[in-house]
Amino acid sequence: RTELQAMLRYCKNNAKKTDALLVYKIDRLTRKAADFYTLKGILGTSNVEFISVSEPIPDDPIGRFLGNVLAGTAQLDNDIRSERCRNGMKEAVRGGRYVWKAPLGFRNAIVNGKKNIEPSDPEAGFIRRGFELVANGYTPTEALRTLERDGLRQRNGNKVTFSHWSKILRHSVYAGYIKAFDELAKGGFSPLVSE
Repeated sequence: RTELQAMLRYCKNNAKKTDALLVYKIDRLTRKAADFYTLKGILGTSNVEFISVSEPIPDDPIGRFLGNVLAGTAQLDNDIRSERCRNGMKEAVRGGRYVWKAPLGFRNAIVNGKKNIEPSDPEAGFIRRGFELVANGYTPTEALRTLERDGLRQRNGNKVTFSHWSKILRHSVYAGYIKAFDELAKGGFSPLVSE
């Protein structure tokens, strides 16, 4: 976390001018208990006090215990959210929904009332043609050069790299499947190429 590192450097370099680091809540600084202890230790080496404005924690045995409980609670909350998110994504994938940023040739869209992907021209046409070229004997490099010459580009306008093209040719999503969470699910979207 770039800004967090910059703040810690500031506290270290300005230890004589910095008395405390104020946060609204512990979980605004970190949601991992181990990171909380590490950050408190780093601040302590610079004699910078850590103060949670909405969670007054005295510097005594009870306060240290309370800090441990609050840091642990923040981590528990984060872990539960992560697990729910992962489980929700698994269920979406099992239901045929691609829940990430759409790969080249597709766009994120609402399909049957839910977030999914759908083919996006002109990229989808280039991808289909690329698969056909390779199926008809072109090497992946030759196919990519042909598509580039005809106008294939990434969404940002840059050329498609060979490693990106190689991933496209091996990615199950183009044949209408989603491989994630150690599972292979039939996608509920139109594939760009046949199986």
